[in-house]
Amino acid sequence: MPRNSFQDIVPPDRRSIRNVPLKDIRPRAVERPAPRTEPVVEQDGDMVIVRKKVERRPEPSEAIREWEHAQEEVSKKKPRSRRRGSSAKRVFAGIVTLVIVAAVLLSTVFHGAAMAVTVKTADVTVANDFTAKKEAATGLAFLPVIIKDTAGQTVKANGEKQVSTRASGTIVIYNNYSSASQRLIKNTRFETPEGLVYRISDSVTVPGKSGSKPGSIEAVVMADEPGDKYNVGLKDLTIPGFKGDPRYQGFYARSKTPFAGGFVGTQKVVADADRAKAKQANEAALTTSLLEKAKAAMAPGAVFYDNAYVISFKDLPDESADSGSALIKEEGTISAAVFEPHAFGQAIAAATGKNDGSATIIQEPADLVFTPKSGFDPSSDSISFSLKGPATLEWTYDELALKTALKGQSRAAVSTILSNYPMIEKADISIRPFWRRSFPTSLSSIDITKTP
Repeated sequence: MPRNSFQDIVPPDRRSIRNVPLKDIRPRAVERPAPRTEPVVEQDGDMVIVRKKVERRPEPSEAIREWEHAQEEVSKKKPRSRRRGSSAKRVFAGIVTLVIVAAVLLSTVFHGAAMAVTVKTADVTVANDFTAKKEAATGLAFLPVIIKDTAGQTVKANGEKQVSTRASGTIVIYNNYSSASQRLIKNTRFETPEGLVYRISDSVTVPGKSGSKPGSIEAVVMADEPGDKYNVGLKDLTIPGFKGDPRYQGFYARSKTPFAGGFVGTQKVVADADRAKAKQANEAALTTSLLEKAKAAMAPGAVFYDNAYVISFKDLPDESADSGSALIKEEGTISAAVFEPHAFGQAIAAATGKNDGSATIIQEPADLVFTPKSGFDPSSDSISFSLKGPATLEWTYDELALKTALKGQSRAAVSTILSNYPMIEKADISIRPFWRRSFPTSLSSIDITKTP
């Protein structure tokens, strides 16, 4: 049989080489030599005393010193290892604390909610007549917007003439005396602190005051005499006829426009054809400017139709311009009817049988055709008109009240809260951070938007 080169080598005691014990190479403690003891003989008279004296250990060998040094090094390293473990624990604790603080900040500083609501709507067809009252507390009301402006055109004169004109202007008369109205007859005098007197050209009735708010009415006054000394700016005026009467302190007036037009002397004369052209240009300019100013004075969202107004014009005295020319002036007044959107929507809902008591608006009121009735004048107490066309009614809600109801509430409470808002058909809610389950307590952190 051929020899197996990989056969185990068997020593004489028949043990496999695999069973040969390995030498223990672990370091062993080096023992110091035991201390030596030697007897000490002492004699005390006839007595001999033998004592044992422990001598000092001999100096350690080099090997012992090396072993002791190694042990010292080991003992120095052990505390350091413990310190590294403690440091790691502190780092871990700091990270955990940072995560907790970040979570708290996210839950408070970035706590917010968004709600997208879908409100109830209805398509209707409008073909109705309406009557609106000026600033009425119930029913369809309108707010009159009255604005005045002037325009002038310079025209070449073809002659001169002697003229004598009186200054005029608009004043506001106040009744801060009683809640009863007061009628002022034609030619009632109003006096400035300088003693200039102006008279109303028509009788007026000044409304009584309401609470602490005085009643008021506008009126046009004319200077008591011709001449340019009556051409003055805005003034406070009293009623001389009430002197010695308690009403003197309670009735007063303030000019709304400067007083102008007073003149005595020679004035340039303009041909009739040139004057007619100047008037036409003045009225066109006034119509444009008055409409722009009226729209700018309206509240956001107000309902206004381009034919829901009346403009009147008034000739003002000519003024001399440069040499050989005259300034043809004219005053324009616009009286426009403006509707509050909710009152307008309620009126449409009632006229089309859709009024359920909830607030409504018209999504696109301009789609309706507005036709004024005969005698339409927004400066009066009532106006009549018709509306025709398709419209979409939209139910509205009080956003501030809804935010207040949602503030601090849980997501689960939303359905109960929305049960008080039947005009809201659907609501999608998003709360951040994602782990928060309630609405913020700050109203500014709640955002409500309307979806189609």
